[in-house]
Amino acid sequence: MARKSFNARRPSRRNRSRVGSSNRLKWAAIAAVPVALLSGGIWAMQALTGVESADADFCFARKDQFQVAVLVDNSLGGLSAQQLRDYETGLMRPFERAPANARISFFTTERGESGSLARPIFTICKPAGTPQEQAALSAPAKPVPYLKRQVEEARTRYRQAVADIINAAQDSARRALDSPVLELVQAVSKYDGFQGARRSLTLVTDGLQNSETAQFCAAKGHMPPYPAFADSAAYQTIRPQPLTGVDVTLLLVEQTVLPTTQLPYCTNAELRAWWPAFLEGNGAASVDLNRLRVGAGS
Repeated sequence: MARKSFNARRPSRRNRSRVGSSNRLKWAAIAAVPVALLSGGIWAMQALTGVESADADFCFARKDQFQVAVLVDNSLGGLSAQQLRDYETGLMRPFERAPANARISFFTTERGESGSLARPIFTICKPAGTPQEQAALSAPAKPVPYLKRQVEEARTRYRQAVADIINAAQDSARRALDSPVLELVQAVSKYDGFQGARRSLTLVTDGLQNSETAQFCAAKGHMPPYPAFADSAAYQTIRPQPLTGVDVTLLLVEQTVLPTTQLPYCTNAELRAWWPAFLEGNGAASVDLNRLRVGAGS
């Protein structure tokens, strides 16, 4: 009688290796599930459990959300070191002053970015920094260290956006070739993300409107007192929607004493008067003018 071979019943070393490898892969996959959930699937878990979470921009959707618009005239080049410091400080203020969950959006006349319809180049919400602020949003409770870390993450992203905007103003390849500031104000006033009851606006400009609408200070008669300008035919096409209730911060960059040979038809004082009159004339609740002086402005 032929002797039975036990090799037929027992898996070979190679087969045992494959079985072991398969089991290890299976357990590794199972073990990886909680890691994936923690690193990239927290939002999905919260969605499944019905727990509300902020979006990627730290925003909770709320009907009464505070809306902040920051408008930057990108034609400003050759700023002094003092002006650049003031520029950065002025652009950081909207974040520092904003209430929890305020949505802050940046708009600019940077080459390739501006258009007739407003499109933010950056948007972020300021997260709640305390349990009380989180509770006021009716948002899920979070521990204090979590809230503080979240605010710092948002602040870092915001600061990086400010740095890029300032760099763009100093980069000749990105700097705007004209200054359609009035057109930008009109576009933002129509933007669907800037229509709430609680709004603020920061405008950074040298005040030298330069487009087909008008060439302030460069062309005679193009910058009459605002009431007269508001009655002009040119203004009717770029009149903004009412800025009712909006608190405005105006960062007016003054790079020289006006008039000059190239800009003979206005003074610094006239620019300082014109822009607040324009903003208030279109419903702004208040205008806080801040001069960013090079040292020569008068």
